[in-house]
Amino acid sequence: PATWTSPADEHPDMQRAQRLAAFIHEAPADRPIAAWCSLAGPHPPLLVPEPWMSLIDPADLEPPPGFGMDLSELPLGVREAPGALGTAGWGWERWAPAIAAYYGYVAFVDHCQGIVLQALEETGRLDDTIVIASTDHGEMLGSHGIYQKMVLYERAINVPLIMRIPGIEPGRRAQLCSQTDLAPTVLELLAQQPLARAQGRSVTPILQNPRADWGVHTFSEYNGWRDGGHRMRAVIGARWKYVYHHGDSDQLFDLERDPDELHDLMGRPRHTDLLDQLRSVMVGWMRDTGDPLLDELERPD
Repeated sequence: PATWTSPADEHPDMQRAQRLAAFIHEAPADRPIAAWCSLAGPHPPLLVPEPWMSLIDPADLEPPPGFGMDLSELPLGVREAPGALGTAGWGWERWAPAIAAYYGYVAFVDHCQGIVLQALEETGRLDDTIVIASTDHGEMLGSHGIYQKMVLYERAINVPLIMRIPGIEPGRRAQLCSQTDLAPTVLELLAQQPLARAQGRSVTPILQNPRADWGVHTFSEYNGWRDGGHRMRAVIGARWKYVYHHGDSDQLFDLERDPDELHDLMGRPRHTDLLDQLRSVMVGWMRDTGDPLLDELERPD
């Protein structure tokens, strides 16, 4: 991490937010608008302006779950994840400043998003605008001794999703959904024709009724990084999570009792039926989505 030494107004994320705010102010008042505010932070490099760079004192931080754990017995895709190899040997004295800068960067990005929301409010559009905030991935940030993503632990794949929709009462939703559901949802909210082909589905039923019946599982996949890499699939339910590592040992976690995924339950005889069920669910999803790994799974030896 490093301090952004130029004025905060010259930071690329601040400039993106200011350009979008200007677009909102200049748009004809009698016309609807659509805009995408894609901020880079808190993605590396961690170049953070003041006062956000000094917002968090590294001395106030504690190591995250699984920090310093032995990765040698874990699947190869975890041991060789770029975020594991790139930080191998890091001690807490190196991690703490990086984590503090990351949190400061998050606060700076919040400030930039606030500029956009303020423009909506100043132009009288806020109460009539659908606002969706999310990210493209999570952040291990030292958990399991790994940085960034490229693994299927919850800290890497469980992303925030905040939706502010006119006419929808605020509140949390416990049902599991995916970002593949966003496009069908937005199209339905705008009374547009649905996509001819979509892996996701509109979540408007649970937006309108927090107790509406919904799917039991959601899914995640990773298809390697450079030169192919390691391929993984995950089936996530309210309690159980199964991670398939192609060509390697798999993982099973009880998210209710072990939310930090520190205890792999693979190989426990009492979970045999559960594993069969989750693997069946995974194969069904792979078949529905045309997963190229399915041919290799179903090919006879």
